[in-house]
Amino acid sequence: MAGFKDELQAAIQARREGRAPSVVAMGARYMMNRTQRMLLRAMGKDTALSEEERTRRLGVCKRCDLSSIEESGTIRCPLCGCSMQQKLKDNFIRCPHPEGSQWVREQGGMVSVIIPIYKETPAHVEKTIDSVLENARGLVEVIVVIDGQGDTPISREEVRVVRLHKNYGERYAVNRGAEVAAGEFLYRIDGHCNVVTKGWDSKLKEVCGDSSIVTCCLGAMVADTWELIPYHNYRLVSFNQDLEEKWDDPQHPVRKTMVCEDVYEQMCFTGCGWMIRADYYKELKGHDESLYPMGRIGPEWSLKVWLTGGEVLYHDGVICGHVFTEANPDGSYPFDKEKSVGFLQTSRALWDRWITSRQPGQRYSVDWLLGRFHPVPGWESVDRTRLPYEVRS
Repeated sequence: MAGFKDELQAAIQARREGRAPSVVAMGARYMMNRTQRMLLRAMGKDTALSEEERTRRLGVCKRCDLSSIEESGTIRCPLCGCSMQQKLKDNFIRCPHPEGSQWVREQGGMVSVIIPIYKETPAHVEKTIDSVLENARGLVEVIVVIDGQGDTPISREEVRVVRLHKNYGERYAVNRGAEVAAGEFLYRIDGHCNVVTKGWDSKLKEVCGDSSIVTCCLGAMVADTWELIPYHNYRLVSFNQDLEEKWDDPQHPVRKTMVCEDVYEQMCFTGCGWMIRADYYKELKGHDESLYPMGRIGPEWSLKVWLTGGEVLYHDGVICGHVFTEANPDGSYPFDKEKSVGFLQTSRALWDRWITSRQPGQRYSVDWLLGRFHPVPGWESVDRTRLPYEVRS
């Protein structure tokens, strides 16, 4: 503990001189980090920082115009009181006060990862959070929205938790998470994902423009082992006349238009593994809560983005492992009458708003979108008088 005593004395002096905030808070954070490091090591996880990453982090704080270098050579952060000792020692430590810091400026903006959960397996949620933090290149914050009482408990210092008193559904839950997000970017994933790509955040931010959504490759995982299933990657997406998401089919391939290396335009996407700038999310008023609480997320946003002048992109260089929890062994899904009715209502509402009618700010028609991705499977002939499918009994 000698090192901590020296650090505490230096922190007290920094506090007296107005160069650091609460010493008590810093001491508590030190002990929590120490405990977390011991737990991770007991689980067999490597917490040590590579020399390359240590040098990079140290360089960031040396260049920060807010930090001060003490007589001992310690770099002191006035935002959190951090002396960089923990941040340079453990790979899971991140700056708790990013606003205005050099750390955020050099990473191109913080990412707020929003994870809505409802009746999730606790171990899956923990693994999802671990993958997000361990494989991020820059600064991220994790926001878990517990959609209903009695759901998965979360008690981790680095995770912000939003608790809803009842189950409102995906659209409502994600909107509540976005309201408290501090990041410049939002990244939406499920509570049973493994973001396996190192630097996933930097790769997506590089191509996420002011009016775009960027998605990644979803890799099917085995729930028990958390391993990716070979050759079960889901990439480009379109939607049919029922406004239902359809993955790229080798028999009916989706048109591929490359924007840059590993990045393509795509007509639609699914509800997991997508990034958007927080300001753009607010500009488009988030998820439409008048629709069914879940489902048809991709068609809703794809119509809203493409037809108002934005773009939907797919990044083939970022993989997000995903456990398809409700799927049958053959990949199909069991029939659910309530959900089918809700999906139908959403499809009809979207058809009426964006195809039959015209929305404020809408610049293009669906014909323009179909032409951009022609030929689109399921749109070989178009009947403007039809509504999306009827629910089977």
